[in-house]
Amino acid sequence: MAISSDNQYEIVVFYPGDFFAAETAVLRVRSRHGLLSRESTDVGCVRPADSDAAVISVPFTGSHEFTVDAGDGRFWQVGFDPQTLRPTATFDLPCR
Repeated sequence: MAISSDNQYEIVVFYPGDFFAAETAVLRVRSRHGLLSRESTDVGCVRPADSDAAVISVPFTGSHEFTVDAGDGRFWQVGFDPQTLRPTATFDLPCR
């Protein structure tokens, strides 16, 4: 979905469950090191505001920070530790 300016990290968004149903978007951070890539635990969840699946944009705002914009007035600022990929803040967890 989004790749950091140094090309070292990306934000992964997935929708657990039935893809065609209104689903919650779950976000994680992943390193981009081929077979040695790692992935964080859930950083946050964006639940649908209506009957459509959550549609979000996630631009990086720094090398280890990004903003999650739900497109409906909700947004969250998130950072992560580059060594552990552990988020410095989470939002709307647990996802299920």
